[in-house]
Amino acid sequence: MKDCGKHGHANRRSFLTAVGAAGLAGVAGCIGGGNGTGGAEDGTLRMHTSTEGTSAYAMSQGMAAVINEHSDEIEMEGLTSRGSEENVGLINQGESEMGYIDDTLERAIRAEEEPFDDLDYEPAQVFFFYDISTFWVTADESYETVQDIDSDTVISPNVAGSTNRTTLQLALEEIGITEDDYTLDDVNQADQGSAFNEGRLDVGILQLVGPNLAGWGQEIVSTVDAQLLDYPDEDAETLEESEIVTDWFDREDISEDLVNTPDENLGIVAPYIHITRADLDYDMVYEFLSTLHEHREELGQYHDLLDLFEDDDYWVDTVFPEMPFHEAAADFYEEIGVWNDDWEVHN
Repeated sequence: MKDCGKHGHANRRSFLTAVGAAGLAGVAGCIGGGNGTGGAEDGTLRMHTSTEGTSAYAMSQGMAAVINEHSDEIEMEGLTSRGSEENVGLINQGESEMGYIDDTLERAIRAEEEPFDDLDYEPAQVFFFYDISTFWVTADESYETVQDIDSDTVISPNVAGSTNRTTLQLALEEIGITEDDYTLDDVNQADQGSAFNEGRLDVGILQLVGPNLAGWGQEIVSTVDAQLLDYPDEDAETLEESEIVTDWFDREDISEDLVNTPDENLGIVAPYIHITRADLDYDMVYEFLSTLHEHREELGQYHDLLDLFEDDDYWVDTVFPEMPFHEAAADFYEEIGVWNDDWEVHN
């Protein structure tokens, strides 16, 4: 089990700098005011993940299919969003019961940074979803390293509303590349391939979702001469010593179709965990987890990554050690033998 707390606390100035005024206003607008548990009142659990075309959305659809086939107590909807920052707001507005966030956002919530300093609910974690490892990618051979990015470079580090976008901008800031040093765009992952082909995007992202290259990433490497941007040694060392979580990956483990790419590549790594409001109905959360677990062998038919949930330990492979678990989740994990008494339960 991996501990997400070991990487320290988010830096407030850096987080707000990366989000930017426009992005912050958008997230703040989504935070809004809470209005109760919404769909939970009629037995509907609405799960928000990310944009259409992503593994996250497809996985949520698969979970919903299993729940709706086997549960007589609840119904589930797997819904799109613009990412984890919006998910927090949708729960706050009573428009969602569950959504995923990453460790950067968890630290921002815990530090009560704007716009997460006035939530109308107490977040509680439910289950681990997957790790995402992100790399900068280009179809323009004139770019070799991240330091080749300049004010004329159009980049899209995921869509606005995704903490992955914020984390990637923080990583650039750590190595001296601020938002004034590039042209920021807002291209959905699933649209990056066409954006490269049409010359609308210079630098985008590739992601390993768990161990697999995301489907939209496979489209990129199959339609353009995609290469990863390298990090100069000094920049790689700076990131490894920062609060940004990194790891090294072999090129062939990312994609054998990459061109002009080093054998080893530094990736920005983030764990994604689904959270809910701590006061969400106990029976709803327990029914959700127990139904999926009982029928976990069926999940893989909807998405390859859902096969991972056949292993009981995977449900809590990574936790946020300073965020309490929902009471129903804690009871469920104790029953299946994967609970750790060091973890906190919301009272």
